[in-house]
Amino acid sequence: MGLSYTAAELLLRLPHRHPFVLLDGVESVDPGVAGIGLKNITISDPVFAGHFPGQPIYPGVLMIEAAGQTCGIIATASTDPDTDASIGYLATVKRFTFKELVLPGDQLLIHCRRHVSIGSLIEFKCVINVGKKTVAEGKPGHQPRPWSGTAMIVIREYVPDTDSAALAEHFRRSSYGPHHGSAKLGRSSMEAVISERVPELFMVAADDANIVGCIGFMRGSGRRVSRDGELFAGLFVLDPRHRNSMLAGNLFMKSFELLVDRGIRALRIEATPTNTKAYPLYLRAGFRAIPDLRADEDGYVELVSHLPGVVGDLLRSNIDEATAVMPKFNWRNAGSGRSLTPSTGVRDTESGPAISYDLSAGEFRLRAEIDLMTGATLDYDVLAGAISHLPKHGGLDSTTNARPRSTHDLGNGIRAEVDTHGTLRIHIEGTLGPVLIDHWPVVRGSTPAGWRRPHPNEIHVDIHDHGWILTADRPGGTISRRIEISPGHVSVTTQVTGAPKGAELVASPWVAMRQAEKYVESSDGAWTGGPAVRGIWPLDYTDFEACADSDPQTGAVSRSLWRNSVATLEATWDADAFARHEGNHLPQLRQQADKALHYDITIERREDKYPVPEVFTGPAGISAEKIRRPRRAIPPSPEPGAVPTWNPSKRFGVDVIEAGTQTMSLRYSHTAAGLIGWSDDRSQFLSSPYPAVRAWGSLPDWSAGLWAAVATIRENPEQGVEWAGKSAALPLTTNALSADQPVSWTIHSRNDDSMGIDLHGHAGSTLEPAELGFYLTPAVSTGAPVVIGQSGGGKWVVEATTKPWSVGCTSVAAELQDGRYLVIRSVEGEHQEIFVRSEARGLHMSLLTRISAARPDSEWRLEVAEHRSAALMAMER
Repeated sequence: MGLSYTAAELLLRLPHRHPFVLLDGVESVDPGVAGIGLKNITISDPVFAGHFPGQPIYPGVLMIEAAGQTCGIIATASTDPDTDASIGYLATVKRFTFKELVLPGDQLLIHCRRHVSIGSLIEFKCVINVGKKTVAEGKPGHQPRPWSGTAMIVIREYVPDTDSAALAEHFRRSSYGPHHGSAKLGRSSMEAVISERVPELFMVAADDANIVGCIGFMRGSGRRVSRDGELFAGLFVLDPRHRNSMLAGNLFMKSFELLVDRGIRALRIEATPTNTKAYPLYLRAGFRAIPDLRADEDGYVELVSHLPGVVGDLLRSNIDEATAVMPKFNWRNAGSGRSLTPSTGVRDTESGPAISYDLSAGEFRLRAEIDLMTGATLDYDVLAGAISHLPKHGGLDSTTNARPRSTHDLGNGIRAEVDTHGTLRIHIEGTLGPVLIDHWPVVRGSTPAGWRRPHPNEIHVDIHDHGWILTADRPGGTISRRIEISPGHVSVTTQVTGAPKGAELVASPWVAMRQAEKYVESSDGAWTGGPAVRGIWPLDYTDFEACADSDPQTGAVSRSLWRNSVATLEATWDADAFARHEGNHLPQLRQQADKALHYDITIERREDKYPVPEVFTGPAGISAEKIRRPRRAIPPSPEPGAVPTWNPSKRFGVDVIEAGTQTMSLRYSHTAAGLIGWSDDRSQFLSSPYPAVRAWGSLPDWSAGLWAAVATIRENPEQGVEWAGKSAALPLTTNALSADQPVSWTIHSRNDDSMGIDLHGHAGSTLEPAELGFYLTPAVSTGAPVVIGQSGGGKWVVEATTKPWSVGCTSVAAELQDGRYLVIRSVEGEHQEIFVRSEARGLHMSLLTRISAARPDSEWRLEVAEHRSAALMAMER
């Protein structure tokens, strides 16, 4: 029969007193599991004096409170009379619905049963009956904390009007915010950051007035946009005091249940593989990736979990244990142990990669095989128990790959192209990929903008002699776009109809130039600019782009100019449009939805007719200075040497081979698959953790100081210049290169006394175009100055800074720990580029060449110069 409590006994367990004791008894109590609360509705109840005079109706909010008190009694009930009788709090209320009026004379029977536990929070399912008729039902959550008046952490949904200021303070307190200073992250910018990603669910953990944790589930990540039926998880930030607690798991699991309840089938997340706390957490939560996927240029690996769809299918099935899926579900249902990898449980099938999930509910056990790319159900295998029907899902919309639709010639090797998703691309002969990518515009707050991957729109395209007219119905209104083409010129006009009042139209043209410079002209005619060093110039607010709106430069610029060695892009726009100069945007433009958004782009082959300042000053005290070429005669480059003789190392063991000249020595490790040492009698030129394997930036397997690998082509918008480490490294060829191997590389030492080596790579006779990268981590001090050379001949100095930055260039000179300079420049190869990353640990350099059977060779020269002047001369050779 269970326990029962009279009205007098309830006063010993409830902290409430008249007039807020809303129970007359509780019976049939199974401690911690279930029970039935009793409430007699009488006309003498004081609430009827105002609710409503002449028509007494018992308020629904008091029925919720009565259910909450019943849940508290059930949660703290015990057969042990010495057990602490104190009660906790009503922490959450979900999906309460009221079906019938409750009137004086009715008796409420409040049936409550434990539904799910998330950390210490216990959620109940409650059905309130009058006789056999259900008058209300819902899910109250009970936090079992003693009645002491102290604060507790409550997990709930974010409320922008009341939470945005506290959320911004939480981000600042946690040292999580925009690259150019978290001080810019205030209430309004916090609201804008979240709104631009279009959240479907945003959860916070609150301790009184403070927010101590949060996680969002949004249509966009800031770089990519999800398909319908899936969301990106992001802005997952915990207060430092709670990072080793259960709060992370509680936040995620509470969110997971709500997402399943709302029909979300898949979650995506962009994660840094070297984040030793968060990354394993995501893997244990069922997030996976295709095998051998590497971190993209931004340092992220995109992971996906189809568990919400699988659990949702189970809940909609007819097995008796289905309702127990959520209470019993935990992260180990998706895999066991802490040795998980992004490809654990992933296997190749005829239709592509598939992921297996093992789930249990009561005595029922199931293995689900899901298409990793589409989320389609491939197979359900019942391992224990029985089931008569389990729905199989056909998968999410897989039409993510756009197809070219039409091309117009702008003359002089320039062409414009639109595809079936409405993306405009401008291509220039002699460059890798497009120089400009302008994805389909969006209504702000309705659809996110994603410069790496936009939403897969299907656009209606009308082709005309001088351009296109494109239209599409999208969330927020019907968008139409007119693109007019003339020699060397593109004009774009966008309008929206049916948008909400006060909405804004957003266009996000993205400059995809490699080794570029950007200049902006203010309204007084002054130009400012310099090399596009991401993190320094232009302003970089990655993940917090809305914070750029408060920068003084925004709104004060009348036109912008991007250029590289091949071409220039000049952009102008309507004066009343809001221009956001952030990242590689041309800029991004916003206009009130009741007006047309117009901008013009002029494309020309490279001309140096634009004024360029001699001195460039970047924001926040970071500067890059343009310097003149050295006036002294430049000595000729030393003659190339030959492959050195490699011998087993007597000092470092059988894993290492050595080579050397009169002035330097080289050490190569077969295990590390790269050079672990290059030095002279004064110092080491490379940084390597050998024999250990450590993390560097987004490389989880950094082992050597110099290595080679084949990478994804850098103009691929999904990856850019990806991170390739030990697992992708190619073995060194210790003799002559051979066309019999797909890709091979070797090192040549010099024939003179100079401190230098040449790196040689070679493609096999059948190789399709690919990216060969030489990667190195030089022995530099944190924040050491770096000289970068642009393809047009300019030299810029990025002075000491501890803030991360990255840049593409044709030559580079980095100050080593001993004060000398390591100089790197290209010698032979197609589309060669040095991509430099600077982080707290030092510098990481990618020496990239496009190789193929037709253009098989790649050669780079590395040498050590005594000082900056000598380094500049070496860069000019």
